[in-house]
Amino acid sequence: YTTGIDLEAQFSFTGTGIQWYGVVSPDHGRADVYIDGIFDATVDLYTSTPWTAQRVYAKTGLANGTHTIRIVTRPKNPSSSNSYVEIDALEYQ
Repeated sequence: YTTGIDLEAQFSFTGTGIQWYGVVSPDHGRADVYIDGIFDATVDLYTSTPWTAQRVYAKTGLANGTHTIRIVTRPKNPSSSNSYVEIDALEYQ
């Protein structure tokens, strides 16, 4: 996990989709998700009640082949007490 801004994690996979599992919590931030270099979504990991092992992002319908997911940390939700971003697991199919 990280609390920095503009930090990134990248993972290449082969398949037609990917899911990101992580933590949502009162002290978690936001992250932008890119698939194959194209922005796809901003994920807000802030919630008032903490939960672990949550599916926080999913992308399906990709052409079968090799793809790359890139997760870039962004400034936190104003309601959050910190800007943690965690990647517990990436599941691809």
